[in-house]
Amino acid sequence: MTRLIRLVDDVLAIVALIPLFFLIVTPIGLAIDDSYSLDIYDDINDYAKDLLNSPLYSNPDYKPTLSPESHPEFHVEVKECLQNISDDCGVIIFNKIFDNGKYTDVDECCGQLLTLGKKCHHTIIESTIDSPEMKGVNKTAVWINSDNLWKKCSFVSH
Repeated sequence: MTRLIRLVDDVLAIVALIPLFFLIVTPIGLAIDDSYSLDIYDDINDYAKDLLNSPLYSNPDYKPTLSPESHPEFHVEVKECLQNISDDCGVIIFNKIFDNGKYTDVDECCGQLLTLGKKCHHTIIESTIDSPEMKGVNKTAVWINSDNLWKKCSFVSH
């Protein structure tokens, strides 16, 4: 019986310490949370706002073409656009946009790109991105590279 009484006394002593534990730990926990808390959602929202305000999305001349499923003449339009650029320049421009053009000097093809026109250029890029071979490609990076190439060619040609 004395063992039972000791056990009960020990349990009561432990239970009596629980409020003291929370009095000590809770302020420490709150202080740590305040000091190290990161509001990741604000960072994400700021990034999204910056991205939407970038030239990629705020380009007034860009009007996306319709996908092949909703626009039957899409493939015809792409073929017509591709007829206006040489195969060599097509490959050089493709490498510059889709592979960051690490080993490509595109200056010699800028005239053809600008003659092609922005609408045709965007149509070709869109059809390439939508092809099954490009599944998983970073579309945002492609559009940024495309926009940068257009700006570079406009600068080089003037």
